[in-house]
Amino acid sequence: MTTPHQLGPEVVTRGLLFSLVVIPLGIIAWLILWNFGFIASVVAWGIAFLASWLYRRGAGRIGRTGVIVVVAVTVGTLLLALVAGFAWDVAVAVEQEFGVPWTTAIGMPEFWQDTFGWMFDPSNLLTLILALGFGFLGCFWTLRQLSRSTKAVASGPASGAVAAAPAEGTTEGATATGTGEADSGQEQRPSPPSEPSGS
Repeated sequence: MTTPHQLGPEVVTRGLLFSLVVIPLGIIAWLILWNFGFIASVVAWGIAFLASWLYRRGAGRIGRTGVIVVVAVTVGTLLLALVAGFAWDVAVAVEQEFGVPWTTAIGMPEFWQDTFGWMFDPSNLLTLILALGFGFLGCFWTLRQLSRSTKAVASGPASGAVAAAPAEGTTEGATATGTGEADSGQEQRPSPPSEPSGS
């Protein structure tokens, strides 16, 4: 079984920097589907998967700290993407009503006030709940599998030690038997110690 020592050190800072690349990519993918009126959990799944892959590429491996980083990056990306979706709705409305391009509108303080006001408007409550729900479902499976694999790797050395204990006891028993036979006048070739099953 592969152990954390065999995988090498986990460079958390480098893994975090690599995983941050998923933020703009996730927002763009979310906005594309949002613009067509879809709230897809596959985007959340893709964000979680890509964040974990990028982290592993940067850090060398992913441990318990890495899982926390991936969860934080995934949740942060989903929240930013959700805000960006409502901001897109406001930007389209402002451009259609006042002729102000979105590149200019996003620099206005009133724009973000209108965005968050529209986001938490009672008429958008169902949309907000669905977006959060689909986002959670999309990334839950990936993050759960990631957490399970990390725990399995972390428990590798302990499992090996437990498995090696019976083998060591068996070797000592075989040595004692050989000694007793030698004392009774029978010449016995010592048997080689059995290999620990944990290796």
